[in-house]
Amino acid sequence: MALTGLHTTDYETALKAFITSKEGSKTSVLKVHTDGVGVPTIGAGYALTARTTFALVKADFSVAGITLSAEEEQALKDLYDDSNGILATSLNTAQKESQVKALVDTYNASANAITLSSTQVGELFLTIKDTYENIVKSKLGTALYNSLANTKELVALVDLAYNGGAGLFGTDLVNALQNNDRAEAWFQIRYQSNGGKSYQTVGTGMAERRVAE
Repeated sequence: MALTGLHTTDYETALKAFITSKEGSKTSVLKVHTDGVGVPTIGAGYALTARTTFALVKADFSVAGITLSAEEEQALKDLYDDSNGILATSLNTAQKESQVKALVDTYNASANAITLSSTQVGELFLTIKDTYENIVKSKLGTALYNSLANTKELVALVDLAYNGGAGLFGTDLVNALQNNDRAEAWFQIRYQSNGGKSYQTVGTGMAERRVAE
């Protein structure tokens, strides 16, 4: 039996609201930053160099309502190209991170650097949400995933995937969702998705995010 008693919602609106409530006010995500492995990123996980061409970045920005001046576009394209050049080398991860971070710092110090609004963070996230939806689908299976369409439950699970990837979907959580065991699903998300760690070890922000999910 799949999960029942679902809470229907305007899924994309609810997903944007949830993501921006957790990410959209962070100064660090409003500007370009690195992700720890040398990938220039902006907003809620939008990795610029994950797009195979800068034209695709521009298309995503257009969908998200982000308008760039000619100067801003050129500066961002230069960052995209230069970062890709570094990422294509045989440098180790730490070296790539260091060199790309230097590019990002220089970019952010320029007059043509961009800063997103929290609204734009949410809209840009929608252009990559399928990455995290596919994580959920791969863990739950297509039938159970489809049964959660347009629900608050799916919003929570997609945010879980965004925040921690497939590793947060343990067997016990998947089984709870498949068996319509809401109490166990709540317990798994609230406590076990942090590996049993308390807020003292993972931080109050992480614990609060699990509570919200």
